[in-house]
Amino acid sequence: MQSDESVIAELVAKARTAQAQVADYTQEQVDDLCRSVAWQTYCDENIKVCAEAAVAETGMGNVGHKIIKHKVKILGSLVESLKGKTVGLVEEDAVLGIRKYAKPIGVVGALTPVTNPTATPASNAIAILKGRNAVIFAPHPKAK
Repeated sequence: MQSDESVIAELVAKARTAQAQVADYTQEQVDDLCRSVAWQTYCDENIKVCAEAAVAETGMGNVGHKIIKHKVKILGSLVESLKGKTVGLVEEDAVLGIRKYAKPIGVVGALTPVTNPTATPASNAIAILKGRNAVIFAPHPKAK
């Protein structure tokens, strides 16, 4: 059995490899990536499967409410994430001669709550990917 440290190191290495694949993405490519993740986690057939699994595994909530909550959260996250520029030059003050550039911070660790194991990771992923970062989700033991 692998130690916790070796499991984490392996996950971080995989996340860094994935992040390297999008390191040179343009703003348009990043936005397309976010749209793709949003669609895959928004479309009816996928969210129904996720909602059913969440309710079955956690014993919390009901499928219909999970679907509604998930769709509202994903749509809101997507709309908000597409507003901002997160790649390259993001702000310029010509008067002061200051330019601000966005760059990824790296691998983000994100917790997945037992009460919302589908919508939270999906909306977090959109925001994290928007900055060309990678993410490792740590699920609650009752909502893996």
